[in-house]
Amino acid sequence: MPAAIRSRVGESTRTPGSFARGSRAGGMVLVVMAMVGCQGLWPAHDYLELDEDAPTWRATETRRFSDVTEQRLLAASGTALQDLGFTVRRTHAEVGLVMASKRGSAVNPVQVVGYIAIGLMAGQGPPAWDEEQEVRASLLIMPERTGGEDGFRVRLTLQREVFNTDGNTTRMEPIHDPDIFQRFFDLLGTSLFYEQQQL
Repeated sequence: MPAAIRSRVGESTRTPGSFARGSRAGGMVLVVMAMVGCQGLWPAHDYLELDEDAPTWRATETRRFSDVTEQRLLAASGTALQDLGFTVRRTHAEVGLVMASKRGSAVNPVQVVGYIAIGLMAGQGPPAWDEEQEVRASLLIMPERTGGEDGFRVRLTLQREVFNTDGNTTRMEPIHDPDIFQRFFDLLGTSLFYEQQQL
């Protein structure tokens, strides 16, 4: 397990049948506060919007794991996110929350050429075009008992914010690409397997 992840995870002793309702309620308050107050990283309005496709997305974003501790899930999740190029920003082991982000190019050559052409026709300099994006990941691990079997439900949500060449935000949108989520959960399963072999 990478030292950076291990230092963030700490010791977590939550099990599916052992946490109290009071501590869970307090923990969820912490989750909301972190999303709202993390220096603008987690815009609240997107988390409050409802969409008719939400159940389908939720299924894509969620997997269930059993025969594993929450501490191992947290560590393996951080490793899987790092394998996808993310940097882990926050880990709240007491509520099973991991926040991460990564930046990359958002340049669309077609958009750039079109904007330059518009500027030339208008006799002005080219307007600002999309240049960079930040993708933010929020992962939550919830204890769950299904069919008499204890386990954990892991849900990953992704959002991207696009900035233009003037440094202004041009759009903010969720990411629902099934291939991305499948790749993450494949990496998570692989990370858990290798950790199990080292025990």
